[in-house]
Amino acid sequence: MWQVDGIEQQYTTFLYIGQWIRDLFHGKFRMWDMSIGYGSDALITFGTSYMDPFNWIAAVFPASMSEFAFNLSVVVRLYIAGIAFSYYCFYRKAKDNAVLVGTLIYTFSCSMFIVFTQPSFINPFTLFPLLMLGVEKIWNGENPRFYALIYALCTINSYYFTYMMSIMIFVYCLSKYFLDDEHE
Repeated sequence: MWQVDGIEQQYTTFLYIGQWIRDLFHGKFRMWDMSIGYGSDALITFGTSYMDPFNWIAAVFPASMSEFAFNLSVVVRLYIAGIAFSYYCFYRKAKDNAVLVGTLIYTFSCSMFIVFTQPSFINPFTLFPLLMLGVEKIWNGENPRFYALIYALCTINSYYFTYMMSIMIFVYCLSKYFLDDEHE
């Protein structure tokens, strides 16, 4: 794990959110915490980290098992990113072997290894195939609710990555329109 952001920022955020959720279930709602810097608003400081469901795993495990829980969340993030990509491929009617090979390449690509330094950066790798699936559903005349839901999840998770995914979706739609033979 990378020391600078991985351990000092994301692991401590994972621990904090786990304790915050456990306190919430015991009737304590902390809004201001003096242990954050010189004291800060906990909801604003950790903002989108509360909306990352992989951080909720910390609440299930006791504090003594938090390192195991954090490592487990990294593996689960990779697994779910692979499932999301597979789901997109199966929707596009790819062959089983192609889906398996594509999923393995997608899940274990070099860019995916950011999970070992910045675990929350893998969330866009999970959400982007689902966002493309939403575009495909709209393109095929289906209900746009799935796309709207995934886009909302992207925005809640990280507005920066949502901005980047929006650019890629725009390019994807342009290339689909001009290069796909079905629209003619």
